[in-house]
Amino acid sequence: MKFFKKLADNSFQAVDDPKEADWLHYQLPDEVVIQELVNEYSLPEDFITSGLDRYEIPRYEVIENKSGHKIHLLLLLTPIRNQIVEVGKEYLTEPLSIIIFPDKVLTVSPHTPKLIDDIANNRPHKSDKNLLHGQAKDNHLVLRILWRLMNDYIEKIAEINIQIEQLESNIHDTTKNEMFDQLISIHKSLVYFHTAINKNHDKILQIKSIDLIGNEMLNKEFLHDIEVVSSQALVLVDESDEMISHLSEVFSNVISNNMNYIMKFLTALTVVLTIPQLIGSIWGMNVGLPLEHNPFGFSILIIATVLITILTIKWLKNKDFF
Repeated sequence: MKFFKKLADNSFQAVDDPKEADWLHYQLPDEVVIQELVNEYSLPEDFITSGLDRYEIPRYEVIENKSGHKIHLLLLLTPIRNQIVEVGKEYLTEPLSIIIFPDKVLTVSPHTPKLIDDIANNRPHKSDKNLLHGQAKDNHLVLRILWRLMNDYIEKIAEINIQIEQLESNIHDTTKNEMFDQLISIHKSLVYFHTAINKNHDKILQIKSIDLIGNEMLNKEFLHDIEVVSSQALVLVDESDEMISHLSEVFSNVISNNMNYIMKFLTALTVVLTIPQLIGSIWGMNVGLPLEHNPFGFSILIIATVLITILTIKWLKNKDFF
């Protein structure tokens, strides 16, 4: 667990006392901590546990506590690297539960996303220069998280596109198992991303119609910027999905073509090897045969066999069997 206090310049400073904090982050809290948070802030338990269930989907809820104050839950999906996969990069998604009180924000996740660390440690992001209005650090914490989150998806999709381009250029040289494993990883990542980005985008559109971020013009402009980036992520993930589908088709065609070539080659090789076997079988019979009394009969048969074999190979090569 980590606690942060917002300073006058809108940066964050780590503090030890949660009562002094404007932002509380919990990574995989245990049952004891969950019950403490439920009792301390009069929260439904699922506000916290939903942020720990990797099968949750983005959603928005609002309740009123005993004091009549509204408590908002914004559940989002964040991208994470699948560390089990060694070849290429495979991504999964994990929930991030954002609980907004009138005076503070509480976040819960199974692992602490990099974007949370960056915001908490006041590390600027290269995407900040792309803002159409204002500065990310001057806005509501929820908007900062959304901004970093959607830009994080765009970065990950760009990495996936680089993998796709590499596969396209090496499709004839890469070993088949490696190619197949990478295709599976990329497709799996895009499936997770497609669901997460679409559902996250729905929540971004939803919070535009509520008072979650206040009525400040700068916040509204920032939310517009986030919506633009989210729409861009939607387009990129659809394009990447089409590209990987196309690459899968190409890969299947290459495998099929290689298999046809191998079968054609083996068929032609069988025909060629049958010639000496057939001639040897005929002249190995215990019956009267041409050249059996000729002292050069064996040499003549060998030469004839070689010539017939060479002519057969040339004919098959002209027919594109070799």
